[in-house]
Amino acid sequence: MNVRKMRSDDVPMLRCIEQSVLTGRGRLDFSPPREVFVLESEGTIVGYVAMHVMVPEAEILDISVRRQKQGNGLGKTLMKNVVAHCRQRGVETIHLETAAGDDHALAFFRSMGFSTIRRRQGYYEDAGDALAMALDIGGEP
Repeated sequence: MNVRKMRSDDVPMLRCIEQSVLTGRGRLDFSPPREVFVLESEGTIVGYVAMHVMVPEAEILDISVRRQKQGNGLGKTLMKNVVAHCRQRGVETIHLETAAGDDHALAFFRSMGFSTIRRRQGYYEDAGDALAMALDIGGEP
């Protein structure tokens, strides 16, 4: 497994992963100032995380792993790398939002130490609620 910064030629593969995992949602902008990291296995991209860093905070915009590779700890590998990167940059808190009804995502984020800080009612187009979550990482460079 290798985690690295995204290259411009990675975008088509990221779009494939995004479309297969995030059905019914808009396309993510992978261009700067977003920072995107990819996870490779045997030379193939199997996941990515996109974020925006605004020290002392960072926001995870998306984390996705190919469906057929989910459940093998790859998301945790990506998230651990993101936390290390953020700490190195001096980030103190990482934020994200996820659908309130997405039990799989909620369990994952809670297992990584995120806690819910507020509920946004009717946030999604289908009137579904979103949960804003945060993780305090201390931000010691």
